[in-house]
Amino acid sequence: MIKNQITKIVFSSIDQINLSLEKANKLEKNLDETIIGESSKIDSIVFLNLILDIESKLLSHFNEELNIFEHLTNDLKENYTLNDLIKLINLKIRK
Repeated sequence: MIKNQITKIVFSSIDQINLSLEKANKLEKNLDETIIGESSKIDSIVFLNLILDIESKLLSHFNEELNIFEHLTNDLKENYTLNDLIKLINLKIRK
């Protein structure tokens, strides 16, 4: 249940970020979409904006502040996907 809500929040943030991106760089709302790594379509600034938007929406929805960057350093791997991010958020929101 919570994971579905988190997925909706992440996808909503993707919609927001995609408004400012050119067609070739738009993120797909696909759990296998790479957001960090060589095959990622986005640069670090877009990634930062995506995370900040997600954090803001998480605070509004769950009334819980989560610093995703704080937890990312321990969770990063070569090609980090939306599914990896959603799993991380789900794990930290439930604690």
